[in-house]
Amino acid sequence: MSSWLGAIVGAAGAGEGKPMSTQPHPSRPAWSRRALVVVLVAMLALDRSAVAMAPWLATHHPLLLVGLDGTDKAVLLAARVSLITLFPVALARRLLGQSIYFSIGRRLGPDAKEWMTARGYGSLLGRFERVVRRWSYPAVLIAPRDIVCILAGDLGMGWAPFLILAAVRDMAMVLVLRQLSETFARQIDSVLNFLNAYTLPATLVVVAVITLQFVGSSRRRRALAAAQPAPATVPAPAGPAELT
Repeated sequence: MSSWLGAIVGAAGAGEGKPMSTQPHPSRPAWSRRALVVVLVAMLALDRSAVAMAPWLATHHPLLLVGLDGTDKAVLLAARVSLITLFPVALARRLLGQSIYFSIGRRLGPDAKEWMTARGYGSLLGRFERVVRRWSYPAVLIAPRDIVCILAGDLGMGWAPFLILAAVRDMAMVLVLRQLSETFARQIDSVLNFLNAYTLPATLVVVAVITLQFVGSSRRRRALAAAQPAPATVPAPAGPAELT
């Protein structure tokens, strides 16, 4: 199990709609930490698999693509799926991912920031934290991306306001994306026809991009681990023979 997954510990208290205060994250039962790790790994694995198979899924099973991925691109490519069918699937998938990241923030506590740094946010982490700390509700309402959800959980936002704000934003976003897919229906049909005609080459290109991203992420994590200062060694207390 990766070190950042094994670090999932702690929890946060209820949040406020104004600048939130950080509280110590008390320990949670080991089974709850393991359950979160399993859910997180499963979600990331399904997400990467869906992206890798997107050229085929978009043309043959677009609703499944939305259920596995749920990103803006997946919703746009599902232009041929009726809105009444697409809407609940897209909303559920987005809320699920956001809730998992929110849980990571509540349970990881300060260690969540190290995990986000390893994911490539680096110097941007401090800026995001200042924004979420000062404007927690607007941040979740406008951009409930992974780092915002994690910081909202870490800084103490409650589950109820988080889910309400994220759901409102997600519902509005799905409707906007559907409007865009109707506006650019001809262009999206051209993309889908291209993917249908060149499914295998497109899939190979996507897999190559995912592999490069994984290698780059692994290198960043190794570099981050190597940059950590070595723990200071405390001299052992002198024994009776050394005192004489």
